[in-house]
Amino acid sequence: MRHHQSGCQRGQSKEQNRRFGRQRVSLVFLSALMITLSPACRRSTVHKVRPKSNRVTGAPQQLVPLMAPKAVDRLALAHFEPASIAIPLGTRWARPVVVAIHGNGDSPQANCEAWSAITEHGYFVLCPSLRSAPNDDAGSSVPTCASVECLADEIREALVALRKRFGRYVARNEVVLAGTDGGAARTVPIALQNPAVFPVLWLVNGGLQEWATALSTNYVERGGKLLGIVCSDASCESESMRVAVSAQAAGLKTAVVKPGPLGTSWDPRLIQATGLAFKSSMPKAWPWTVPGQAEQTTSQP
Repeated sequence: MRHHQSGCQRGQSKEQNRRFGRQRVSLVFLSALMITLSPACRRSTVHKVRPKSNRVTGAPQQLVPLMAPKAVDRLALAHFEPASIAIPLGTRWARPVVVAIHGNGDSPQANCEAWSAITEHGYFVLCPSLRSAPNDDAGSSVPTCASVECLADEIREALVALRKRFGRYVARNEVVLAGTDGGAARTVPIALQNPAVFPVLWLVNGGLQEWATALSTNYVERGGKLLGIVCSDASCESESMRVAVSAQAAGLKTAVVKPGPLGTSWDPRLIQATGLAFKSSMPKAWPWTVPGQAEQTTSQP
């Protein structure tokens, strides 16, 4: 009987050791993941960007009006060509960020100007160049950032640089990911693997086939809140409603914009229609909207 109890105890001890071993592995993996996701580590696991914090923030702090030489500028990056940025000049509050990925017939600057107008010049708009920094070799071509992994790295580096340059004017966790035409297809896998980082995704004339094969429920369960769909080209008309219905069935809020056959370029009517849908569908609370007069504080930085 004594031997039997000793054997049971040894079995329980082995099981406890295995359980504790699994827990240690989980803790080591979690620690490594958090270190990898920090801004200091540029090359991180595929697509992973800084996780969103669920910490409840207090009342917003009013800052001095944001000043800059121009509303659309360039943002220098260490490993990529400079990104274009639209700056919410005059803001006294921390503002969210729109990361906008341009399409084949578009440019970062034009994309920044369009999304700045869509957001009524109240957001930071960050438009990556989609090109790696040139090599030191004279005459060497600048490689295009073609893979999803490269784009995720570029977005991560650009967000860190934006926050370093503008500090408290950049809201920490509120990031919209938007893609136009061919750029829309490239945003889908990044958003799906980082729903807490990119809870809002806008697809403009593209990305619907990529989203049609995705699991909308997974995006919602991990923090996704809104899918915006803009179709001004006949090629995306047939897919838009099917994707919207599927997303709604999964519990994901959707906004669908169909301003007519305007083509895939940034027509002023397309910008206006998208802006109206953007404003009506986004959350009404700060920092998505500027606090009302009754909510304003007078503290200075």
